Amino acid sequence: MDAGIAAVLGALVAGLFGLGGAVVGAVLTARSAREQVQSQASIDHGRWMQERRVELYAGALLAYDQLFENLHSIPTAADDEEERKRMWSQVLAALDELKRTANKIRMTGPPEVSALVQALARLTSRTVLAAASSEGSFSSEQLDAIRLQRDETYERFIAEANRVFGRLVPSDGAAGTAP
Repeated sequence: MDAGIAAVLGALVAGLFGLGGAVVGAVLTARSAREQVQSQASIDHGRWMQERRVELYAGALLAYDQLFENLHSIPTAADDEEERKRMWSQVLAALDELKRTANKIRMTGPPEVSALVQALARLTSRTVLAAASSEGSFSSEQLDAIRLQRDETYERFIAEANRVFGRLVPSDGAAGTAP
């Protein structure tokens, strides 16, 4: 074999190996980039989900607090029928907001938090019904049982929400101030 042909064949083989190496390198780089993009997308989604949960959980607690703030104000407005109607309207609006937020939490979860906020909304509805009942359809024992169950559910909701966020923040005791 002639030296010129050998040099050309050697260059051709070297070129093929170089091209093969470039293709393999490009494939590995593309795979690595795709994995990095997927990983970043997963991280971004996790952050978005956590922010959404914070919004929703805070919204549920805000509606709960507003409801009881207005519910506590109703007895002080006993002589002013218009003021009482306004307060009841605000109580019912806060209850509706709590229920709407609880339904949104069902979509973002997790199921443990969703179950607790759903229970809190039901127990709060029962509290509002009891407060609105002028015929005394709830005994004091029933009211105490509802209040205790609601307060326990509130505290469990706070604890479970904190677990979801990976930290433990003590309750501000707001559950103890509800009727």
